Amino acid sequence: MPTRENLKLIDFKKVISRSSYGRGSRCSKSLWLHRNRSKNTRSLPNEGKLIKLASNQLVDAAAQLFQTEPFLCARLSLEENKDWDASVAATTAAIENGETVLANPSFYGNDLMCDIHYLQKNKSGSWKAFIVKSSTKVSDNSKEKATFQLHTLKESGLKISHFYFLTINNKYKRAEKLDHHQLFKKTDILPTLNKLEAPLKATIIKLRKTLTLEQAPEIPIGEYCLSPYNCEFKSNCWKHVPKDSVFNLRRVSRETKFKWWNNGIQTINELQQSKYEAGSLLSETQGEKYVDQLGLTEFMSHIKFPVLFLDFEAYLPALPPFIGVKPFQIIPFLFAAYKCESIDQPPSFHSFIGTPKKDPRKQFALHLIEKCSNVNSILVYDPMTEKKVIRGLIREFPEYVVELEIIISKIIDLAIPIRNKQFYLPAMKGLSSMKHVLPAVDASNNYNSLSVQSGRAASQLYQILCDEHHDRNEEQELDNLIEYCKMDVYGLVQVYNAFLKALGRPIVSFN
Repeated sequence: MPTRENLKLIDFKKVISRSSYGRGSRCSKSLWLHRNRSKNTRSLPNEGKLIKLASNQLVDAAAQLFQTEPFLCARLSLEENKDWDASVAATTAAIENGETVLANPSFYGNDLMCDIHYLQKNKSGSWKAFIVKSSTKVSDNSKEKATFQLHTLKESGLKISHFYFLTINNKYKRAEKLDHHQLFKKTDILPTLNKLEAPLKATIIKLRKTLTLEQAPEIPIGEYCLSPYNCEFKSNCWKHVPKDSVFNLRRVSRETKFKWWNNGIQTINELQQSKYEAGSLLSETQGEKYVDQLGLTEFMSHIKFPVLFLDFEAYLPALPPFIGVKPFQIIPFLFAAYKCESIDQPPSFHSFIGTPKKDPRKQFALHLIEKCSNVNSILVYDPMTEKKVIRGLIREFPEYVVELEIIISKIIDLAIPIRNKQFYLPAMKGLSSMKHVLPAVDASNNYNSLSVQSGRAASQLYQILCDEHHDRNEEQELDNLIEYCKMDVYGLVQVYNAFLKALGRPIVSFN
């Protein structure tokens, strides 16, 4: 382990971090482009910050597992431009000063750098490493990242005796106080990581060569452009992909699409004229508007006014916030609704959002029962979440079983005509999620103008607001959450209107 006197400043032109290793191991071109990008593209998107901040809450909770309070080497950063030199120096100083439990220490050795959630020193001088995961299992991707961290710790001069993953025990049910030793499961995966270290070293050698190149390496497009997430340079590398490419097809595996592409079948038209007959039927109607008048009419006949358009938001906290709750148990905190008495009356907007840090479920149930009374049809888009939430409320509050089961019986899924190909627009691009359907049926409205733009971001934001130490404007953020849910339920009205227009019927008007 280097001392403060001989500690070298990090050479960011040559350094390979855990994230850059993960990027480069999938695609060396992506690593080169990222390292040579404009400096003003470094900020983490807002949704990414929310997810990371919620994850940091779990990491902080794991500190309770140690008998000695961990020495904080650096704050978990929400920005990409972390001061790594200062973090590494603080870690080195802490070790020199005899600290035995380190929180978020950072290390740099042989042009590799990483941080880690916790380190605990053994009496022998070796160290135990700890990674906190908001999951019940350890994925292969997590093992790859951990192997890089292990290798970097070794390159920094540390001897690692154990490498633990702290995962979540989803069988644990919270009592009055949170029992962190019951909540976390500790698994030593050092033997597995030792086996993965040799191929990792070989990859590092290749990535070091990539970083010395004057120009980006020529790498063909592949599944690594899309998995485990869309590469930020996809638009640059996919400029040659035609608008009517085979990648726009739905219900076709990614592997199959790239097989066609790599065999010279790039467009839907080429696919229809090729030997790959399996794709031709799937692609026949994708570029054209299609309405099954009889099927859509039959579906619409089940919708009776008064109608309630309804959408839920819920979160699944790894840290059970209330007595009797298990990790990742779904907790509803927000619903939005438009109530429409008749087709010729404008809908009225209604919403409920729980008070952060208080159990919202009973008030959610009572407000939901109130708003769902005196309606004949409740229109929801893909109501799996809504039905799961309501059944959970029935288990928690059996005194409301009759009212809640009536709500379930009135739910109609507006996604059915789209899934059943009774209604299709080319702008949907073969996709059926609300984020693609709403812009297709109403091009003037989308989620880009909203502070919260996805259900995942909504759940993470509310979870942050439930933290006693959050620094957010709570009133403003609650309004932002309602606006997001309002957009979802507005989308339901617009989808319903699109069905009505397709059948030549009057639509629901907001004026």
